[in-house]
Amino acid sequence: MRSRSAWFRALSISLGLSTVLVGCLQRDLKPLIPCTVSGVVEKIAVENVDKVDFLFVIDNSTSMAEEQAKLKDQLPRLVKTLATGDIDEDGNADFKPVKDLRIGVITTDMGVGGFSDKTGCSADDGDGGRLITRSAPDADDRPTVGDPPMICGPNGYGNNETFVSFVPANDAGKEDAFADKVSCVAVAGIGGCGFEQQLEAPLKALTPSSSDITFVGSTKGLGETNNFVRDDSLLVILMITDEEACSAADPEVSKWDSTTYPLPEADLNIRCSEFPQALYPVEVDGDVTKSRYVQGLLALREDNPGLLVFGAIVGIPEDLVPSSAERVKDVADTILEDSRMQYEIDRSGSIPALKPSCFAGSDGDAAPPRRIVQVAKGLDELNASVTLQSICQDSFKPALDAIIRKIADALGATCLPRTLNPNAEGLVECGVVETLPEGRTCAEFPGRELDRTEGGLEVCRVTQLKATGASSDSAPSEPGWYYEFDDVEGNEGTDSDTWTDLEVRCGHNSQRIKYVEEYKPITGATVRLECLQPAQEVEATATDVGGFCDPTKDTTATSPDGVGLICDGPKRSWQIPCNDDADCSPFVCDTVTRDPSTEQTICVNPTCGG
Repeated sequence: MRSRSAWFRALSISLGLSTVLVGCLQRDLKPLIPCTVSGVVEKIAVENVDKVDFLFVIDNSTSMAEEQAKLKDQLPRLVKTLATGDIDEDGNADFKPVKDLRIGVITTDMGVGGFSDKTGCSADDGDGGRLITRSAPDADDRPTVGDPPMICGPNGYGNNETFVSFVPANDAGKEDAFADKVSCVAVAGIGGCGFEQQLEAPLKALTPSSSDITFVGSTKGLGETNNFVRDDSLLVILMITDEEACSAADPEVSKWDSTTYPLPEADLNIRCSEFPQALYPVEVDGDVTKSRYVQGLLALREDNPGLLVFGAIVGIPEDLVPSSAERVKDVADTILEDSRMQYEIDRSGSIPALKPSCFAGSDGDAAPPRRIVQVAKGLDELNASVTLQSICQDSFKPALDAIIRKIADALGATCLPRTLNPNAEGLVECGVVETLPEGRTCAEFPGRELDRTEGGLEVCRVTQLKATGASSDSAPSEPGWYYEFDDVEGNEGTDSDTWTDLEVRCGHNSQRIKYVEEYKPITGATVRLECLQPAQEVEATATDVGGFCDPTKDTTATSPDGVGLICDGPKRSWQIPCNDDADCSPFVCDTVTRDPSTEQTICVNPTCGG
């Protein structure tokens, strides 16, 4: 008999939709009757987020001039798209526009830890995770912006701001000027340290000083100093680099004459790959989710990892870039196993270097970013929103579009990892409750009723509307929320232009909780989904115990094990019928909650309280 411990379990969906499953007892007798009720609680914070804090992590080493120019070319479009929500430039919003955009820039230059140096790096901590306000130090490296064209001044933003903000409601028509200001700093020049610390730099830049995480010289994070991240924003980190991450636990790895990490002076370029023990590990006991960088970055959004977007434009071969329908966590191992992504030393030139993993023609090449891919995988596994793109693309437009779509997803409705079963009225056994900000009342907002008060704040229960397929032209319009499910077959592998909005945001065969647009929660509200609902651990369409069925169409079936099933109307799922306990041993026939004279009784598992 095959085990069915994965059918129905107590399901707890935590902040970022990560699941913890607790199975019921198994007995190798008749098929295990699953626990038919599970509790689902999910905090939904993305519905009422309209602020974006966007941090660029720019590699400013000597090989990055062309890549910084590619970024500059796309910055105006990035700003306009976020401000309007119009990604396909047809004049119509494709996603909820950003109401308040904040952009900051740091570099990968963290110096060489105080050691005397022959590498051209600063002997101190370089830019050290501090938000930069300058343009490229060398005037010849500064970009030309504006109309009429002008060369950026040395003070970058122009007013020595540590970051810049754009509020579309106040700044309409000023998108190009704002993008020019960002370009003057994001084009950071090519005078930075060649020991790039792409992971350490954003961690130090954003980590609050109260954190247990420390940095070189036992220094603390610069979260308060940079004062960049807001508590109620979507945090976006975009890394642009053509090298592997050399985020050092022991700064002596960058000391040119180190006896701890001995290599000829000409081999300094490969010291980090040759001595990985000097670097902070990107996996702990084989687990990429436990690394310093995954845990540290997620701590910035520990209440909701979905409010962290991590993007990396790095040396991944173009044919290995994950598609929009693929999760990084599902394809990361394939990327890492590719022969082009291995560390191999090229000694054909005067200075040994890692063999490139991708080529950009006359614009150069890039090294295998194995450590960055592992961090991206770990973040994705813990439900941050992640995208990996290739720095070897001719244009950064596809890469920036991928980031924009991740932002759009986070500003849209909430995807659910499990199918729910609507009843005959189209309702699921779930409720959405909103905790309002101080001073606001449920009576102010349509489709809300006061449920309770917690800590002096009103908690509203939101009206549930009829579940609707994603392709329907008759979605609910009255105040409230509804369960939306994928009702389109055969779109896998097709052009994304044919996908429904649900498929674009949540993937194929997906589902989500969706508010009617005009009645979304106000900014500052905390939203929770609370369910008492069958949690389908079998395939949603499987003809097996717990699989979804439609009682208006389905009647009886046989499970893969040859067990006779009925489509149970109240649960809208396949169940084993019974007349008494003898039909269900070692489980029981439910004659308590159902009247055998008027209702079909089914087998249930008493150990689960079913």
